[in-house]
Order: sequence, then C-alpha cells, then structure tokens
Amino acid sequence: MSTPNFSSLLQSSCSAPCWNGITPGKTTKSELIKIIPSLPFYEDSAIGWTNENGQVTQNAPDIPSSTAGILIGKDWAGISVYVKDSVVSAVSISSILNKSHEFNDLDLTLDGVIKLYGEPSYILKGGACPDFKCQNLYLVYSEQGMIFVIESGDLVSENGVFPSSIQVLPELPVREVVYFDPSQIKNFPVSIYIGNIHCEIEDEIPRWQGYTTVDFSKISSYCN
Repeated sequence: MSTPNFSSLLQSSCSAPCWNGITPGKTTKSELIKIIPSLPFYEDSAIGWTNENGQVTQNAPDIPSSTAGILIGKDWAGISVYVKDSVVSAVSISSILNKSHEFNDLDLTLDGVIKLYGEPSYILKGGACPDFKCQNLYLVYSEQGMIFVIESGDLVSENGVFPSSIQVLPELPVREVVYFDPSQIKNFPVSIYIGNIHCEIEDEIPRWQGYTTVDFSKISSYCN
C-alpha cells in the first residue's frame, strides 16, 4: 500500500470549499456514495461508515447523519466526510496518531499553506494536542471555506494553563485541513460545528497578523 504526499491529497478537481466533487452544504449523501470510488487513492484505502452511536459499518447506514471514514496509506492519514441531514457538512483530511501518541508528519508547514492558498482571514486559538504537549491554532480561510489546524508547539505551564501569547512561525506543522460551507461564518457572533471542530466566534475574531506573537488573553473566540 503506497503512502501519498499530503499536498497531493489537497489537489482537487474543483476549487475549495469543493474537494474532488464533494461540496459541503451542497453534495447529498446519495451523491457522495457515488463519488467515493473516484476519490484519490481509493484503491489503496480502507473505508467505513460511522453512525451517531459510534458503530462502524462497511456500507453507508440508512440514516440522515453519519460519517464516511477513509484511511489513506498504512495508518498515515485519514479522510472524514461528515453527513448531516443527508447533506455533506464538512470534509476533513487529517494526520493520524502513531504508536508514540504523536501525529504523523504530513510534510506541510504553515509557510507551505500560505504559498498554496495565500494568507488566511483569521487565526483562532484552539485546544490541546495529545497529552497536552502543545496547543493548536486554527487558520480560517473564510472565502474558500477551509480551516487548517496548526500545531503551535507551546507547552502548558506547570499549573496546566496554556500561555495566552503564542508565537506564529512559518515552520509550524499542519495536522489537519477541513473544508466547510463558507456561509456558516458570515454573521458574528456564531457557534458552529464543522466536522469534529467546534468554534465559538465572537465579534472580536482576530484577523491574520502575519508571523508574529499573537496575544489571545482578551479574545473570547476559539475553536477546539
């Protein structure tokens, strides 16, 4: 089984938020089922569907909300297509935890993302990485309908609290990209669920400021 380059997974036959014929907010579940066999690396993938109770089946369950999971390569990365009310709500391409309980390297950095897609609209503070070794940052491309989850590398302090100021560096690694319906965040404030990501976005959502240190101490918007 071959392991593809992560950047090749981001290549698509259509522009974001569409990914290889799947458009969050538009593609129906029945359309998705027909599209899946044409997805990249389908022949080298393991596929299963998860229902709302966490049960996994090989075929799509006959319910309006479920998730199609596609394991790419040998425990390297995965694609999750979230279906809500019989319509795709989000597509996630993410790294997978290895035996050391760390995410596999996708060989894509924040600098690489910006070279591919330009500068993001917003930057949000996220939750903890596994074992509280670092904290995630969420780079939101509001027009394209994309969120990149970046691993910040800032460790928790001794009392278990993350620092409020986080240094944004070009070499920070990407752990996940999520495609979503851009109309979800046109109005503020808003509470949204994008796949397995939950965002509480207030009026003061911080815009992208470049490679600098961002102080999140007075910002209530966040994703996790």
